[in-house]
Amino acid sequence: MEYNQIAKEIRINKVLNELDKFVIEFVNILEKHVGYVIVSGYVSILLGRARASEDVDLLVPEMNLGKFSALFKDLKEEGFECANSSIISEAHKMLDEHAIRFYKGIPVPNMEFKKISEKIHREAFDNRIKVILKEKELFISPLELQIAYKLSLMAKGSFEEISSDKDFEDAKHLYELFKDKLNKEKLSHFIKLLKVEDKWEHLKNG
Repeated sequence: MEYNQIAKEIRINKVLNELDKFVIEFVNILEKHVGYVIVSGYVSILLGRARASEDVDLLVPEMNLGKFSALFKDLKEEGFECANSSIISEAHKMLDEHAIRFYKGIPVPNMEFKKISEKIHREAFDNRIKVILKEKELFISPLELQIAYKLSLMAKGSFEEISSDKDFEDAKHLYELFKDKLNKEKLSHFIKLLKVEDKWEHLKNG
């Protein structure tokens, strides 16, 4: 695995699993209509962490009804269904309030599709990293933001308990994999922004 911080690119040689194939199939349709950034747990899985996941979290810029309708129809033609509503206008309206989910054939895995609505979402999208696979290129959240964000998702509990928390382990995996190439200033900024200093100290020194 090679990470070029200047080019914002990670090159990885991996055998694709079924979740990877699901993501690539969805993104192949999505990127014809709109840009995106993948966030949360699947980022760690894509970059080598061995664990399962039922969903993949993805952020997109705001789409008007016409643009969303074209995407929705293309997804449907390729066998994807919206778990929230089969009515395009209803699904589009739901995006103003929460994520919607798309699946193919069976409910798991599914794509959790969310509109960029917060400053930190925009930060992830504007500074996304390109992951170059043999078969495809995917865009993920900046590693520094991803580490801090995963720490912010952790369940509350003692530090003895959090060491087995999947979000903690996701953050730890990324940190240990890329710690020599992370932008320490950016990482510190996101740690403070998301108020996870204590969890960060435990990860770093644990």
